[in-house]
Amino acid sequence: MRLLIIILYSAFSLTVNGQNDIVGKYHNYSGENIELKADSTFKYEWHFDMMASWNSGTWTTYKDTIYLTMVYVYDTLKYLNKSGQQLDSFILSVDDKPSQTNLAETALVYSGSQDGHPCPDKLFFSKARLFGLRDGKLYKRKVKSFWTSKKFDPWFVKLVD
Repeated sequence: MRLLIIILYSAFSLTVNGQNDIVGKYHNYSGENIELKADSTFKYEWHFDMMASWNSGTWTTYKDTIYLTMVYVYDTLKYLNKSGQQLDSFILSVDDKPSQTNLAETALVYSGSQDGHPCPDKLFFSKARLFGLRDGKLYKRKVKSFWTSKKFDPWFVKLVD
């Protein structure tokens, strides 16, 4: 009986430590950053030149695969229709705080947007790296740089805190 309890306790502690290994901040050479938080939420950002995009949501794991589910943030847009009646509509928020906005504010040009460059929906975790999956296979082929012929690793590496 003691042996069974020790085995169950060990298996549970390994599972908990496995999730703690995944939690953290990662980046890759394509301008993507992802933070997997201990509360099973994530924040994804992409930057290239003067463009940016972000997503947030929740994540779960099954074996070594991480599944990302986006949770969109909406702003309430208030406007008047042709007959002067005030209407409300929902639009994707430019930041991670839901707020109320109007047509004049939405006319501003933003270089960043929510879901402009969507995050991957699943990643494979191995050795403190996150690999993209394409057609069920790990994406490990090096990516050629935009400006030079140098090639970069396509996976995310974990940042050391």
